[in-house]
Amino acid sequence: MRRVASWGIPFWMSVLAILLFMTWTEIVPDVTDLIHLAPVVRITPGMLVVLPLALFALVSITLIVMRSIPVDDEVAARVDEIGTRTLYLTALMLALIGVSPLIQHAVMPALGYTKCNILDGHPNLYFSDWVRNSELCVKGKTRDWVREQTTPQEGARSR
Repeated sequence: MRRVASWGIPFWMSVLAILLFMTWTEIVPDVTDLIHLAPVVRITPGMLVVLPLALFALVSITLIVMRSIPVDDEVAARVDEIGTRTLYLTALMLALIGVSPLIQHAVMPALGYTKCNILDGHPNLYFSDWVRNSELCVKGKTRDWVREQTTPQEGARSR
């Protein structure tokens, strides 16, 4: 098991670092934009899987360390159970990716957003851009342009 630890720990640490980077650069700004009712929001349904996978990576590192050193079997079994439940949670989030657009189409209009997938920089059909002012949904313009067009007075009134 110590051989597995020699490559397993660096592997899962790298995966964890990548997932935490994705969380910080993608999920946190999207959630912040939604909380503050930003003029434009991009939602990436695949990001639902990132947090459970990060937890699974952390549990995997813990299990590798526990298997490499003598640890009580009961403790190892509990951590193994946590890993199994985390894997189930990841599978559930993966299944919810398909339901995510339906949830978006129910919730986002209630928050005052209109779907706008014609903005420049829209990577593919799996990303959804939403704007608060449908007049700002202009083909060839970027999300930054939409933010620039929204004056502080308009943003204060829409909140």
